[in-house]
Amino acid sequence: MTGKKTGVELIAEERQRQIDMGYDEQHDSQHEVKEFILATETYLRSVIKSSLIWGKTSGSCIEDLAKAGALIAATIDKILREEN
Repeated sequence: MTGKKTGVELIAEERQRQIDMGYDEQHDSQHEVKEFILATETYLRSVIKSSLIWGKTSGSCIEDLAKAGALIAATIDKILREEN
């Protein structure tokens, strides 16, 4: 994987992109956890559908997985904030 970004790096970059677009802690507090989970599910279903149709994954699958991962991270952060 030399020269290529890891999954963790792609997820972190996607989460930062989301934050930069205004989907930050303040924005996230306006939504319920289940909304994050449903959004994550949408991206994962896209990956599954794409994999079934084409029989392999593509760059868009990686992008959707990074988005799903970033949403999972946002969901975990939201839950942790609400626990405190």
